Amino acid sequence: MNKLSIELISRINAIFTAVFGWMVGPVMRLPGWLSCAVLAGIAALLILIIYKYTSNQKAIRRIRNRIKANLLAMRLYKDSLQVTLAVQWELFKAGVALLLNSLVPLAVMLMPMMMILAQLQSWYGYEPLAPGAEAVVTVQLDSSESLSSVKISSISGAHIVTGPVRIQSLAQAAWVIQADEAGDGKITLKVNEEEFEKSLAIGKAQYMQISSLRPGPKITDVLLYPAERPFKTDSAVKSVAVGYPQRTWRTGITNSWLVDFFIMSCALALLLKNVIKVSF
Repeated sequence: MNKLSIELISRINAIFTAVFGWMVGPVMRLPGWLSCAVLAGIAALLILIIYKYTSNQKAIRRIRNRIKANLLAMRLYKDSLQVTLAVQWELFKAGVALLLNSLVPLAVMLMPMMMILAQLQSWYGYEPLAPGAEAVVTVQLDSSESLSSVKISSISGAHIVTGPVRIQSLAQAAWVIQADEAGDGKITLKVNEEEFEKSLAIGKAQYMQISSLRPGPKITDVLLYPAERPFKTDSAVKSVAVGYPQRTWRTGITNSWLVDFFIMSCALALLLKNVIKVSF
């Protein structure tokens, strides 16, 4: 993935993060399961609209009618082995045809859904550092030659407990920090006299967007960690990670927000498909 592509994705991420935060912020004041249900409903509506306008709805309806006719034939001629086998073959072909008709809308939906899930992970996946809690800050450098110069020049909302611990073979440096007061903190790093920043979330907010990793120019990291702009391709720092605690999901159907979101979005899509007038 070249520099231009990374820059384009990071700009799209920045716009999407701002819009998503503006839309989702009020919803996140609701209890966890309720906010997840509201967002699952919005996602289901989005999926149905995309599917409706990117799929061949006439062809899908024809295939559905063929399936109904073959199922009826199977019931009427259940005593005929020849008819039963022929109907099963037709049902198999109809299933393959439905799958093929779904490939285009699935391809169109892949990127938007990945971006939505990455955004939701930054809201649901982590808890901010509580005042007094400790976390590990890990800096990945471009080469071990920069290790001797790396340091945290300033940190707001927390203080350094120990570090840096330098790992020469991995070109990494790590610190243990302790949160002091609630608020939007910031870590400022200095490498070879150049400064780099990383956000720091401290507080007891029920849900807030948390960037556990400021990524480098790696496509998967840029997509999975959209809350902060990635470092440049020629940057001495390739990534900065903060070890936030994983959020415990206790208020939903399962123990995972992602599984709950998937279940609720599928159920709501089935309920809304007749309203949107979409066949799949």
